[in-house]
Amino acid sequence: MIPLGALAALAGVEVAGVGDDDLLGLAVGFERARRFLDAAQCRVLGELDVRGSTDLEHGMRTAGWLAREAALPTAAARRQVRVGVALRRLPSVEAALVEGRIGIDHARVLADAATPRIVDVFDAAVPALLAEVDTTRFETWARQVRWVADQLDADGGHDPAGDEPVNRVHARWVGDVLHLQGRLTGPDAQIVKQTLDTLTDAAFRRARRDQTQAPDLLAPSRSELTAQALVEALRAAIATTTPTGTAAPAADATFVFFADRPDLAIAPDGSVLPFGRAGALLCDPTATGIVLDDAGVPLDLGRTHRYANRDQRRALAARDGGCVFPGCDAPVGWCDAHHITEWDTDHGRTDLANLALLCRHHHGITHRRGWTMTTTDDQWFHWTTPHGHHLSSQRWGRRRTGPAPPTPP
Repeated sequence: MIPLGALAALAGVEVAGVGDDDLLGLAVGFERARRFLDAAQCRVLGELDVRGSTDLEHGMRTAGWLAREAALPTAAARRQVRVGVALRRLPSVEAALVEGRIGIDHARVLADAATPRIVDVFDAAVPALLAEVDTTRFETWARQVRWVADQLDADGGHDPAGDEPVNRVHARWVGDVLHLQGRLTGPDAQIVKQTLDTLTDAAFRRARRDQTQAPDLLAPSRSELTAQALVEALRAAIATTTPTGTAAPAADATFVFFADRPDLAIAPDGSVLPFGRAGALLCDPTATGIVLDDAGVPLDLGRTHRYANRDQRRALAARDGGCVFPGCDAPVGWCDAHHITEWDTDHGRTDLANLALLCRHHHGITHRRGWTMTTTDDQWFHWTTPHGHHLSSQRWGRRRTGPAPPTPP
C-alpha cells in the first residue's frame, strides 16, 4: 500500500523558513518523485484495463470507475488509462517512465504518436527521442515526436501535395459582428501564420510602450492583438500597390534549409513542411530561404553597423529560433539582438557571432550586475551567474549537447 500518511505529512511541511537553494532542489525533487508515482499508476491502470477488473467488480470501464472513485474529470481519467494501456506496447517508454527519465506528459505524447500501424517501428525510434528530453523544451520535443511518427506512418500519413486545394475560410455576419472560421495548409498556412505573428508582435511592442507611458492602460490579450494584426494586414494589402496597380506583398515569411538536406524546409517555430513542398517555396516572392551549414550557422551575411539589419535578424531567427536563454519560450518577434561584447563600452562588432536573440526579460537579466555572457566559436552562448552557476544556451528550444562551452576566465 502507498504510505499516504507520510505523503500527507510531507505536504504539510512549513516551507517559509527554507532557504532558496533548498526550495529549488525540493521543487525539482518533488517533480521527479511524482514521476515514480505516475509510472506506478500507469502500470496499475494498464493491468486493470487488460483484466477488465473494474467491469467485473463494478460494472464500469476503467476510466469511468477511476473518474468516479478519485473525483477526476472523465477526460483526465481516460488520458491516464490510455497511457497505461499504450505503455504495454511500448516497453522502452515504460522503462523510461519507471526509471524517472521522463514524466507522464512525455509518455502521453509518445503513446499518442504510436498508432497501431507503426507501434513496433516507433518503439525502435523511441531511444533517440528520449535522448533529447533533457536538452529540449517540451513543446519543441513534442513536435519532433509527432513529425517522426508522421514519417514512419507510410500508410496512414497524409501528403498534402497530392490533394486538391483544401484552404477554406468562411466569413459570416451575426448581427454587426463578423465571424471568421477556416483552415489553411502547407506553405499557405506558414505564410499566414508567420505574417500574423510578425504583426502581432509589433502590436505587442506598441502596447508595451503605451503602457510604459500610461500605466493605467490595460494590456490587450494575444488574441486581441492578433485580431488587430489581421485588420492591419488587410489595410496594408489595400493601400500597398506597385506603379502598375497590382498588389504588392507587405510582409514575407522565412524558411530554413540545411545544406545537406535541400528537400527539407523548417519554419522558425520548428514545424517541418512535408517532403516535396520545400523547393516550391523558393519560387514564392513572399518566402525567404536561409541556407545553414552543418553547424546550423547562417552563411554569407557579414557585418553591418550599430543595429542588426533585416538580413541579420532573419539569420538570427534561423539560427536561434527565439530567445536563447535556456527554457525560455519567447518567439523571435519578442526578442532583441543583444551584443555579447557590448557595442558602447567594449567596442563589440555587429556580427552574427557577437549577436544573440534575447527576450526583453532575459536581456535585462543578462545586463544585471554580476552576470556574464560569452559566446563560443560555433555561436552558442554561456552565462555565469553571480552565485557561480553556469548555464548553456538553447537553439530552437534545444539546449546545447556535447562538450560544454569553456568557462569564462
